[in-house]
Amino acid sequence: MQVSRHQDFYLGLPNLLDEVTGNMDLRLVHSPDGINWQREVTDTPFIATTPGAWDCGSIGFPATGNPIQVGDELLFYYGATNMTHNYKFMSDEKVLRMRLGLATVKRGRLVGYHAGEAEGQLLTRPFLLDKPHLLLNADAANGEVRAALLQANGAPIPGYNGDACKPVRVDGLDIPLSWKGKGLGDLVGTRVRLRLSARNAALYAIQTASRI
Repeated sequence: MQVSRHQDFYLGLPNLLDEVTGNMDLRLVHSPDGINWQREVTDTPFIATTPGAWDCGSIGFPATGNPIQVGDELLFYYGATNMTHNYKFMSDEKVLRMRLGLATVKRGRLVGYHAGEAEGQLLTRPFLLDKPHLLLNADAANGEVRAALLQANGAPIPGYNGDACKPVRVDGLDIPLSWKGKGLGDLVGTRVRLRLSARNAALYAIQTASRI
């Protein structure tokens, strides 16, 4: 497994072999300390083999130092081949092809919470509001996201409920959250929670900011 330090955690790209077909892809795992590792619940391939393409057989060689951030994109270089892992017995390919590939992910979007037509809600852990702005990384171009700001114990903060929140209906990496007639300056230095309500949208990250 290729391991890299990414922000405040460790990112791993292990190979997963299908012993029946011989295909091998890359999965995504993460760890806070490099010892205890966790796979995502859906356990879908992070980089999958592509039927009929040069990488249709095995993806097994992620480059050292993944990912590389360039602007708002994370770049993942990997090696792959059209042959399955046990290609001598199970591959229909006649000519070996082995190349270097590139997969890209937008900044902050390695994993996310996805809501469909039925509204979903996400309650964050308590966190320190250390700056006067909150930015949301989300794709709500075909739906909507609203946020309610709560005290650390979950009690509502007057004026910061979901109805007072300006609805988010765009796709963006740094979308400002705002409430009608309310700033966050007076709450800086306190511990708060966010309750996010989403419909037909994907939620990826929240961060504080000094300015927008």
